[in-house]
Amino acid sequence: MITLEGLTKRYGATRAVDALDLTVSPGRVTGVPAERVGDLAHEFGVRLHELHTERASLEEAYMELTADSVQYGAAVAS
Repeated sequence: MITLEGLTKRYGATRAVDALDLTVSPGRVTGVPAERVGDLAHEFGVRLHELHTERASLEEAYMELTADSVQYGAAVAS
């Protein structure tokens, strides 16, 4: 199981995700083919600025989204 709590992601001054809580249970995760995304965006009135197919594992997506969320760090001992 994957659990995200309070996830926030910014791209420059734009806040793309704000305090997201998400739990993904074991099973199957599916997406929408890139060809269908444009149709859905138009249907729901969502503007798309850039659209391209990107393949990544759920782990890679999680690591990218949480890259700036360091809760603790390590220091080199002298």
